[in-house]
Amino acid sequence: MVLNWTLPESGVSDYDGIILDGSIRAGKTLPESLAYVDWAMRTYNGVNLGMAGKTLGALRRNVIGPLKQVLPGRGYKVKDHRSAETPHLEISKGRRTNHFHLFGGNNEKSQDPVQGFTGGGFLFDEVALMPQSFVNQAEGRCSEDESKFWYNCNPEGPYNYINTEYLQKLDEKRLLHLHFLMDDNLSLSQKTRDRYERRWSKGSIFYRRYILGEWCLAEGLVYNMFDISKHVIHDLPASWSNLVVGVDFGAASVTTYIMLGRASTGPHTGKWIAWKEYYHDATKMAAKTTFEFSKDMKDFLSRPGGVWYPSSIEVDPSASPLKVQFKRDGMMNMKDADNAVQAGIMDVASALSSGKLLIHDSCKHLIGEFQTYSWDIKAAMVGEDKPIKKDDHVLDALRYASRRIFRKAY
Repeated sequence: MVLNWTLPESGVSDYDGIILDGSIRAGKTLPESLAYVDWAMRTYNGVNLGMAGKTLGALRRNVIGPLKQVLPGRGYKVKDHRSAETPHLEISKGRRTNHFHLFGGNNEKSQDPVQGFTGGGFLFDEVALMPQSFVNQAEGRCSEDESKFWYNCNPEGPYNYINTEYLQKLDEKRLLHLHFLMDDNLSLSQKTRDRYERRWSKGSIFYRRYILGEWCLAEGLVYNMFDISKHVIHDLPASWSNLVVGVDFGAASVTTYIMLGRASTGPHTGKWIAWKEYYHDATKMAAKTTFEFSKDMKDFLSRPGGVWYPSSIEVDPSASPLKVQFKRDGMMNMKDADNAVQAGIMDVASALSSGKLLIHDSCKHLIGEFQTYSWDIKAAMVGEDKPIKKDDHVLDALRYASRRIFRKAY
């Protein structure tokens, strides 16, 4: 249906667009992007078209890379103009050539480059993660009579505009809707499907959205899969194969460091353990300078007879003064942490559900935060998924480290 809905015999070729939603790894993106190119090349010659992902990098990874692999086998010639003012693919077949311009739609400013674009259609990959202003601007730039729109996404909250303004208004917008589940992807083995099912605990928001394909509300505890009896341990291995430190900085609030190690001996071999934490609350203790925090980091990394050498110290990217001081003090393995909140939360949730992440009982603040960290229900009611910013400092540091260790592409 995805490949053929634009053909007259489909009975729905007069629709203005198609939207695919559902679980992860359901096989939505490749057939839709391929169908989009096939339709555009049948319909136009010498026309501009648009393709967008949450970021340009995500678009290239999820859409453009696979397309460039399969299009030549269907008789297409593809030139990738990466350095053009607007990056674009020049796609040709026979005597027809069209230009597919590439955009990232990750914030409100993303609509600015689209304002100079005029085209015959647009494909939106991961559309539920894009600002509505960007999508509306891109739609408004497609003025050809035959213009059509192609959308795909995994579910978000029920108040996300894609659900309220598109899926609940299919007739009004003349959109074809197809809902996908992982079983629809026949290229996935049962073993692979089972592995994805284990990534998040059943009943969690991530399981409901990304496995069951539900548009459900983010409410309750963020890490409702955290179980003290399962995830908190009381022993430590004799040695580590790798160490990573996460750093969250608050000059007037809380500064915290968390050390994660991958066990190379003992019953937890191969697993990552959060086993050492530093916690300074400036609202309850005397404030410290960045020089003092850097000294505390040196103490944090010290051990009897030597020093711990983490492969990476992941620092809150907004902590500029602390990063400057760390660099002055020779911490050359320091990196700007990836502060993608949702992706980081999913990394931690997945690691907890799969048993890849454990917590040593000495990390008292981290254990406490796991048990109170909750979704902001008021934000969820207006279509935003975000946790309540309260008692989350060690969890932020853990998220920074986990993004380095368990990083997934969402």
